[in-house]
Amino acid sequence: MLPEATLLAALLRLGPYSLEPADPTREWRLAQVAGVLAGYPREVAAGVAWIGWPESRYARYVWAGCSKSIVPKRAPNCDEGRALGYWQLHQATCPAAWGFPPWTTESLKAQVACAARLYQGAAPRCLVASGSQSRPQAFGCVWADRAWQPTGVQGILWQVTPTKNQVPSDP
Repeated sequence: MLPEATLLAALLRLGPYSLEPADPTREWRLAQVAGVLAGYPREVAAGVAWIGWPESRYARYVWAGCSKSIVPKRAPNCDEGRALGYWQLHQATCPAAWGFPPWTTESLKAQVACAARLYQGAAPRCLVASGSQSRPQAFGCVWADRAWQPTGVQGILWQVTPTKNQVPSDP
């Protein structure tokens, strides 16, 4: 398990979404994510945290539901309303997350549980050791691979924790 403060520090190092540079809710929202992720094993928490970044940049408009009226100009639109939350989860894959308004703690917990389940399911079958990097084996495995890149949360976690010289093991 990772401490909530460590996860929050890693998430904050990812930087704000470029189309929302002055977001006063960013640290609070990321603290909510870190709080939920802190209950998961280190590799899962790091993987799920990282996946949220390329999927949504942890943007405020995504947290708020991605309605057309709040999506910034030139921003992705949550698969035209078919994807929910920071991990861009579709209803068929993660129905529990869709049972609550997207900005609620209940929805965030359901989103993280679903993203963790998807990550844990993909990681063992998708990753293979290739020197010091992991490579996706098949289409649909990009989620698992992204978390292990040096710029991913997993890499950032080694920058903000005492175990920074530790080499990640494949989940």
